[in-house]
Amino acid sequence: MERLFEPEFGEFSAIRCPIVFVPGNHEGYGYIESASKKAPAPNAPENTFPVDCYKRFHCLRDGAFTTLLGEDSVRLRVAGIWGIENVRKDAPYQITNSTVQQLRTQGQTFDLLLTHDAPAEGYPTGGSRLITQVIRACCPEIHLFGHVPPINGIHEYALTGSRTKLFVFKTVSFGMDQSEGLAGAMGILEWNGSRAGTEVVKDDWLQQMYSSNWERTLPECATA
Repeated sequence: MERLFEPEFGEFSAIRCPIVFVPGNHEGYGYIESASKKAPAPNAPENTFPVDCYKRFHCLRDGAFTTLLGEDSVRLRVAGIWGIENVRKDAPYQITNSTVQQLRTQGQTFDLLLTHDAPAEGYPTGGSRLITQVIRACCPEIHLFGHVPPINGIHEYALTGSRTKLFVFKTVSFGMDQSEGLAGAMGILEWNGSRAGTEVVKDDWLQQMYSSNWERTLPECATA
């Protein structure tokens, strides 16, 4: 991705591309609502707002999409849906029909769908039927979701009759007992404008990164 920011702040000056995310069901929605009313960061992706003081982490607005540009001017159009579906009705992070309808009316105009909740029928258990509706209506090339773990090390899933590739990565939590490494917690997407190549990163340096040593391991990897 192209370099959108000039170095300004300490270690974060190493970031050369926007970090775009959608909230899940554990974020502070009061703070996110407040941040959404502020001016966007300079040169930030459209339909996003920063949530950190460095203006490096950009929240994609619920039901909106943005375009990320590669160095060769290839465009990746990313749409986002906040939260999860199966919660109490007054939860601030519940997926709404209006958000889903907003994306469904866009048709096949975006390449990657970014959500927190899993898609019903695509992931083996649970998931959101509303997200599945968006996938079937808009047919993005890739759907990237969280909220649930890869089952038996499987990161890629599929919806019957859909071309969309569904991916989930390992949660950056080091496991329930804090003993797991981070292999499988990130991936690489190669995009040529119409087709995606995907790879789950399971390199040894990630496998050796635990909750007890990540502060020491990461600098060593960065300078290797």
